Amino acid sequence: MFSLGSVLAATGHRPFSSGADGLNALLQRLLRQPPDLAGLFGLVRDLAESCLAKEPERRPTP
Repeated sequence: MFSLGSVLAATGHRPFSSGADGLNALLQRLLRQPPDLAGLFGLVRDLAESCLAKEPERRPTP
């Protein structure tokens, strides 16, 4: 479900990346920061946001 959320959120940019600042920085954003969902609206945004929940039990089931 997390991967589905990442695909939905990929609207010309990566939802957790702000540049080429290394794998460690990316992993820290994945663990601690909300995804960048700019460009998403309505039901698609709601679905991407729920799929990208940090806690797996908060994500929708397949």
